[in-house]
Amino acid sequence: MTFEQLMSITKPVRMSNSNFARIVLGGAEMCTPCARPVQPPLPLDDPNGVTIVSVYRINDLSHEELSLQIYYCAMGYLLAGCMVGLKDGFSIVVVSGKQNSIDKFRRLMLKCINWAAVKKSQNTEDEEENKKNEVNKCVLLWEGSVAKASFKRFKEYKSWCC
Repeated sequence: MTFEQLMSITKPVRMSNSNFARIVLGGAEMCTPCARPVQPPLPLDDPNGVTIVSVYRINDLSHEELSLQIYYCAMGYLLAGCMVGLKDGFSIVVVSGKQNSIDKFRRLMLKCINWAAVKKSQNTEDEEENKKNEVNKCVLLWEGSVAKASFKRFKEYKSWCC
């Protein structure tokens, strides 16, 4: 069936011909999964041989929403590294990758995430008194370049349960 035949069958709608063709005929023009070309994965380290590493300290990363947001953003920016939740209550995030991705991740960690607005769990009165003055925040501890990448992908380790 041609485009003109489809136009004559349907009701007149205020839609341009290109939009109509995109909506009606769009599925026929797509590639099947086996016909799509296979793309190689993007390299995690810089072709110049320099990898940028950043280390962040977070006071409280026990909330699952924050840890998932950090994990998925690191994977989305093609960063490798680890996120370690320590028994003392604070967490360390180490990421390595290209300069542009590290800059985006730094902006996310230090400016975009509102660390103080995390929903706090029900604590006893003694714990609330001890943590009353402590504000949840993220601090950049170190950022620099290394000659060789140490991580293959981003992993999460939790050790605050035992």
